[in-house]
Amino acid sequence: MLRTPAPLIGGLERTTNLLVMEHEAAVFEAFFVEPQKARLRKLSEDPGSRPKLRSYLAHPKGLDPVTTTRIARGNQSHAQILELLRSEGAPEMAHLISEHSEWDEMNVPLDAALALVVGMGFGTIVSCIPGRLAYYEAEDRNARFLLKKRAPDSLVAPILRQVKT
Repeated sequence: MLRTPAPLIGGLERTTNLLVMEHEAAVFEAFFVEPQKARLRKLSEDPGSRPKLRSYLAHPKGLDPVTTTRIARGNQSHAQILELLRSEGAPEMAHLISEHSEWDEMNVPLDAALALVVGMGFGTIVSCIPGRLAYYEAEDRNARFLLKKRAPDSLVAPILRQVKT
């Protein structure tokens, strides 16, 4: 089920294909609790339900408290959030899942994504690493969150063994 990308603002692309659906499913699986997790996955699979999914992002409902950290008010600038995400291993490109229809489903450089999103008041997830690292900004004032899932112990253990030897 591969659909062609549609050109968007300034040469950026909106992509809608199976890989994007899998990317978004990983975000919902990692950072939301049931029943919101299942609802968001289902909405993301049906193109006709995309407006419902986008409107759901306006307010932080169903975020998993284990993977969610509110960013302190004094650390909420574009530059500070960019630095935070990069310190956590964010790559150059990010995927947007947004209440704002012109931003939704865009793949953009992380710096450009944050320039669009931070402080604009639209519920948006800036996904850096699918199911591992993201930034979420809700409509609510100062509702900015780091979404981070720790690697499973099965992946961490071999790395720790290498460091110790």
